[in-house]
Parts: sequence; C-alpha cells; structure tokens
Amino acid sequence: MNIELQSFAYISSHDLQEPLRKIQTFASRLADLDEQNISAIAKTYLARIEVSAKKMQNLIQDLLTYSRTNSAERVFTTVNIDEIAEEVVSDFSDRIEEKNAIVEYANLGEATIIQFQFRQLLHNLVENALKFSKPGIPPIVKISGEKIDGKLIPDAEFKDKTYYHLQVSDNGIGFELVYKEKIFEVFQRLNTESEYKGTGIGLAIVKKIVENHKGIITVSSEKGEGAVFNVYIPELT
Repeated sequence: MNIELQSFAYISSHDLQEPLRKIQTFASRLADLDEQNISAIAKTYLARIEVSAKKMQNLIQDLLTYSRTNSAERVFTTVNIDEIAEEVVSDFSDRIEEKNAIVEYANLGEATIIQFQFRQLLHNLVENALKFSKPGIPPIVKISGEKIDGKLIPDAEFKDKTYYHLQVSDNGIGFELVYKEKIFEVFQRLNTESEYKGTGIGLAIVKKIVENHKGIITVSSEKGEGAVFNVYIPELT
C-alpha cells in the first residue's frame, strides 16, 4: 500500500501537475491579449478555464498531502504547540482580517508529535472553522491544549499513558451529529461547492494524521451552533 501511495504521490507531483500548469499558463496568455484579438465572451470562457484549472490544482495538492501522510517518515519531537498555532494563524491573516475573525489561543503547552503533520492538522482545523462561518457573523475560533490521563479518555488505546488534548471550537454553521463520521471521509461534503469551496479532503487528512500518532479524534456539533473538534495524542516516547 505504501509503495502504491508513493507512486501516486510521484504521479501527482509530476505527471498531473505539469500539463495543468501549461493549461493555466496558456489560458492566462490568451486572456492578456488586447480586445481587438479576443472577444468579451471568449475572455469569459478563458476565465472559466482558469477557475477550473485552479480547482484541479487544489484537488491534486490535497490528494498529494493525503498520500504523504501515509508514506512520510514519522519522526516524533517535543514541540511547543503555541509556536505552531502562531504559524497557522499567520497563514490565515488575510482571511481573518477579511472576515473580522477572532482566533484565540494561549498556553497550549508541549507535545511529542510529528511536527510537520501536526501543523497540517491544526492548519486544516482552523481553515475549516474559518470557512464554515455564518454569513455576516465574524468567526470566533478557540484553540486550547492540555495534558490528560489516558484513563479519562473512553476510547484511549494506551490507558497508562498521558495524552495531549487539543481542542478547536468555532461558532460557525455546524452540522447534524449524524454526519460525525462522514465528515472524515475523502471527498465527503455536507454543503454544496457554490456555498463553501473546497475539495472535501481536509478533514480526511486530519483523521489520517491523528491515526499516524495513534491518537483519537472526536467531534461534537449541532446545526447552526458551531463545532468542537477534540484531538487526543498519546505521549509514546
């Protein structure tokens, strides 16, 4: 399975992306021609080509990220989670300003994790919270972290271990709890793409990263009342 995933990653990063880049390049060049050489309706079609190519590029990148969570080397290090949160929030500075969002975090502590994967996990959860906000209502995203005894976690595999508990909550549109498993599946969407753009892979990546850490992820939500994601990572070293 890992060999197949590595092959897919190679194809995604080379064979699929190269023709896509050419489509984007030549569509852009055509769109830049002066009005005498290209009509308004032709420019509209070219704009649609560019939008579709961008969607395809995002899909390839997300699939590539998903495959790499399986095949990448898993090196665990002890990391300050506040530093990761700071980087992630910085990634979304423009969107946070655009939506007048508030992202709160402090004293998240340390955890022994696969750093680049955990960063991707937090990035996807924050992105999800900002994306599925209520129209006209500024998003409020709260990130907290603490150490917790494995005995206190019902489905914990390692009852004798200490777990790092990361929680990400929001005041967004939420969803009916009947979909709490479906949202972690690849390509699953609860809303139309016209309402909320995306590839439907982000939370599948999050779940795969949690599994790589031998952890647990749960979610609680109610339609119209936001969502709360809880991630539990065991301290295995």
